[in-house]
Amino acid sequence: MTITQPVQHVASLPGLPDADRGGTLEGIVIIELTETLAGEFAGGLLTDLGATVIKIEPPAGSPLRRRGPAIAGEDALYFQSENRGKYSVCADVHTLKQAPWFARLLVAADAIVEDLGPGRLEAAALSPKALQQGSPSTADADDQVV
Repeated sequence: MTITQPVQHVASLPGLPDADRGGTLEGIVIIELTETLAGEFAGGLLTDLGATVIKIEPPAGSPLRRRGPAIAGEDALYFQSENRGKYSVCADVHTLKQAPWFARLLVAADAIVEDLGPGRLEAAALSPKALQQGSPSTADADDQVV
């Protein structure tokens, strides 16, 4: 898991309902690029602590939506549990680098949580160094949970 964290920056996303939920991480914005239970659990904990977590799912939705038990017509209970309180958008990770909305989100974000596996961010031109270029206030904490 990679977390990229800023040096002293508190982001704001005007117009996002309930962006400030209270808690230790109130005012912190996290971009979540995860596809496994571990990554989505980490994002859920950050949400519980008050962070605004924006999950970017693949176009077909998170794989966790279809894993495990579910109530008919609903997402799997694992997905519902680990993604409580998050905002979600569907986008192909390989097109994020060119998306103007992602560039604006990257500037507003305080940290990125990802668990896409070795080389997937680099293949999409989103290595930690490339992400730092998009948001100079971020500091790299590759392979460490900060």
